[in-house]
Amino acid sequence: MTKERQFKLCLLLSAVWMLVIFCFSHQANSGRITEDYLGGANVPVRKFAHMFEFAVLAILYYRSLLLGACLALQKSPDYSANNSASNCATNSASNAATNAADYSGDSSGEKSLEIEGEFSTQISPKIANKETAKNAAASISVRASGRASVSSVNHLKLAILALFMAIAYALCDEWHQSFVPGRSATLSDVMVDASGSLIGLLLIWFGSRGRSAR
Repeated sequence: MTKERQFKLCLLLSAVWMLVIFCFSHQANSGRITEDYLGGANVPVRKFAHMFEFAVLAILYYRSLLLGACLALQKSPDYSANNSASNCATNSASNAATNAADYSGDSSGEKSLEIEGEFSTQISPKIANKETAKNAAASISVRASGRASVSSVNHLKLAILALFMAIAYALCDEWHQSFVPGRSATLSDVMVDASGSLIGLLLIWFGSRGRSAR
């Protein structure tokens, strides 16, 4: 999946998850209803649910911002110039690999493939080596280009922005709850939502650092 499609998917998931949070907050007297089932565990379970909701939301915000920043970077003139230089280096590597394949290939050794009892066109292993070398060089170029665009983005700034976006939505959610019968708007709930957002971002932050370390 291309980065552009991933970006659109993350935006869609963010909007869907915001709608899910809105629907849960719009339930009248939900605290009393869940208390009948959960008893003394009602408050901790509900607070944990809020933390989970906003942890997921913050992660979706962060992924959307990261993919959007990568797309903007790839479309910038500076990145295009650097990518052209990288492509020149990759083409040189591809040519070197192809020449090595020519040198190592056996020019006299040809293989024939038999398909349904009939012999197909003679295929030289030297040609196969050339194609393999070119495909490998192209694959390395694509992976290197993707890593360069991601590494050029300031992840910390995006994570902070995602956190503030999640907190802003938590404030809006509490304001919305003030109009729902049996619900209330409190600053402590905003802090719970903010802590859940921070935990979600820390998890994805340390997870990405662990993968890059490998």
